[in-house]
Amino acid sequence: LSNAPGLNAFFNKFCTQEDLKDSILPSLEKAILRSPDLALSLSKHLFNALPSTFDLPKYFVESKLMSQIISSYKSSKENVRDLALENFGIAVSYESTEKTLTTVVDELLKALKSLSATDQKALVAKSLTLIPSNYEAVSNKIVSSLLNYVAKDQNEVSLNELLSAYFKHFLSSFQNGWATSNDAKSAALKGFKDPKLQLRKLWFTTLGSTLQSFGLSEQLTHFLSENFAAFVSSSEEVFNNPTNNFKGITIPYVVSFIAGLIKGAEGRDDFFAKALADDNKPSVLTNPRVYSKFTTTYEKSWFVKALFAATKNVQVSSVDFGKAWTVFI
Repeated sequence: LSNAPGLNAFFNKFCTQEDLKDSILPSLEKAILRSPDLALSLSKHLFNALPSTFDLPKYFVESKLMSQIISSYKSSKENVRDLALENFGIAVSYESTEKTLTTVVDELLKALKSLSATDQKALVAKSLTLIPSNYEAVSNKIVSSLLNYVAKDQNEVSLNELLSAYFKHFLSSFQNGWATSNDAKSAALKGFKDPKLQLRKLWFTTLGSTLQSFGLSEQLTHFLSENFAAFVSSSEEVFNNPTNNFKGITIPYVVSFIAGLIKGAEGRDDFFAKALADDNKPSVLTNPRVYSKFTTTYEKSWFVKALFAATKNVQVSSVDFGKAWTVFI
């Protein structure tokens, strides 16, 4: 296995699509049946080495590889599950057609419908996130198909991955100037109001994480601006008592991050003033009773992003704000 990458140049130069279809893939299918961990460890090097002109997703759906990848997601061996996802990610990184990617998505959605195990659902959701958002029909299909899942899933692990796929393809509609369904918008706004604070937190942190990989188009800026009041409203519970509602502490931090992106949103300045105020209640940004409770890198990371977004709204010198900056950087 350690020598497998050494064959990359050979496969890149000499492997034809006929070789792949007629000789390599049938042998690989048999190898996966016998020893999936060994076969998938080798195949990832092979797939990485193929010429960029190959439509690799097409060969996945036309062979048994797609079904074998999904079957490997159900393996009891963690390394097999991880390797299957890695192989899938490499495959869909190759340029393909709308028709082929639609077939790939159909296979994943069919698998998702039949699964109940959290880790398996999470793997399928990760696979949907890996699907390129190059085609409007493909992204819209993923979003519309995930509506019921993101609305009903109560498990934080699987919901987090489902939301990652949902927001990647949902926000792609705004980014690319595509039509966006009202159902998709309504589902997102409902999620931002989830009565369970820990689930509501996932909606916000996943939105924030996805936004970091997007440039702000006019349509996306408009969506964030017109719903900014709803974002602020959803963070009130944490604002009013951050120490007792600490499990949702990242919500106001994500809202701060969003406020930093949309300069002209109504209520933006009032939001920052409230976030920085440390009088009747502890400030979520400057009070050590809040930021001293962080236990994860994730919480600290969102805290720093929120501080950065709020910096330009600090109108007078503040020792507490300065101290907050020095804690985690």
